Amino acid sequence: MVGLSSITCFKKYSRPLLGLLLMVIFSACSPAKTSLNDYGRAINTLKPETVLEEMIRPDQGVLMAVANIEVIHEAGRYSTKAALLIKRPSSLRVEAIPVIGPVYLFLSIQEDLLKMFLPQKEAFYIGKATTENLIHIANFLATGLSTEDLLSIMLGTYPRVREKNVFLKGFMEGHLYRVDMVAEGRKLQSIWVDPSTHHLVEVRVFKDSGSTSYTARFEEFDTSGSPAIPLKVTLISEMADNHPSKVIIRYSSVQFASDVDAFAFDLQVPQGVAPIYLD
Repeated sequence: MVGLSSITCFKKYSRPLLGLLLMVIFSACSPAKTSLNDYGRAINTLKPETVLEEMIRPDQGVLMAVANIEVIHEAGRYSTKAALLIKRPSSLRVEAIPVIGPVYLFLSIQEDLLKMFLPQKEAFYIGKATTENLIHIANFLATGLSTEDLLSIMLGTYPRVREKNVFLKGFMEGHLYRVDMVAEGRKLQSIWVDPSTHHLVEVRVFKDSGSTSYTARFEEFDTSGSPAIPLKVTLISEMADNHPSKVIIRYSSVQFASDVDAFAFDLQVPQGVAPIYLD
């Protein structure tokens, strides 16, 4: 049995995230975006390359925020409040925030390695950052997406396109500009951008069959800081069992940093705790 000293030892590695969210002040800023109309360009002359270039990208730094995460899928409904640290392509730190009492869950993902510590159970899990492992130990992150795609969506942007020779097709659809990304005759993903604000408002990623793999919508943009970020992210995806999953993330206390120590994304095993390997 692990005593309080082990938990105390772990805390010295695990508390910085909440502390940083309360203490850090960032002053970095990015160049302001200029309205398309300021360039004197008509909407019907927009090019997809230009729209992507001028689109606001909140994924360039490290996001620190408090998030309310609600997950709805076949296995049940889960709601979690957590402090988050997110960096592309695949670095994540989570500390679950209870209504009363100490943090009851610590989780990190770095280079596809998943670690999670449950202090109350004195259980430390280590395994690959797969959907199966997340379903097993962290239902609030079980979406069916790869870690890289999930973190892109959580940062308010579209996932990286891995295919080569990608063709862009752009056109107005209502008041939004749609960009289709196509490779070898197959549509990879479509995104919708508001040309008046340069905000990305929707992403749709497709399977090889052409059907939708998942859709993400971005709303309630916070423009008080730089860069602007959606405070509400809704993700609808299909799990491995073909059942849909819906995740709603609402951010607060948002901060950005140019970088953080990689140590923050790597939980350390507390002294006296035997890791439980998931793979």
